[in-house]
Amino acid sequence: ESGIPKCAWDELPRTTFALNGTGKLLKEAMVFTNQERMLIEQMGDLKAKEGLCTVIVPTFNRAKHLPRTIASVIAQDYENWVCVVLDDGSTDNTPEVMRGLCDSDPRIFYCRYEENRGGVAMNEIGCALACEFGEFWTRLGSDDYFKPHKLTLDVAAFRAAPSAGACWGPYRDLHNDKDERDLRGIPQNINADARGSLLSHGFA
Repeated sequence: ESGIPKCAWDELPRTTFALNGTGKLLKEAMVFTNQERMLIEQMGDLKAKEGLCTVIVPTFNRAKHLPRTIASVIAQDYENWVCVVLDDGSTDNTPEVMRGLCDSDPRIFYCRYEENRGGVAMNEIGCALACEFGEFWTRLGSDDYFKPHKLTLDVAAFRAAPSAGACWGPYRDLHNDKDERDLRGIPQNINADARGSLLSHGFA
């Protein structure tokens, strides 16, 4: 904010206070490790990075599914991305799972809210973060996964239509958490206003 003096990175304090979901300061300070400080510094101004795609993953008590979800992001053939997992106060072992996933790739970030706010709030927070981070953004359900070409196709669609504000594609339901069913989410009339069809039948 204006009026706050700037300082060199080496002059920043070793500790900071974390904000919880209510915006109040937590009682205990968090200490950044040298590795965390390095990663934060390397992020720089992500908004200025051309072609960066931000993948927002809201989650609540889906520790079982998160490894598959995040693995599908890591497997993208489009590599210019960051993934932000927003934990809506999970009571399972999501923090432990995410600690391992964050260690596996520096492009993965994890933010936990102590108080459950609901899916709508997490989507709104994710949208606000994504609009600041990169040129493109997409949402990924924490029990869903992307095919390897998802981000490549999305970026290509935007490059082909620079004035477009959004792009979409079909998806498949999973049966018994593993068997993919037929494609869904394809508008009946692609030349008409697709908004109603997409909101009624879903999209990816």
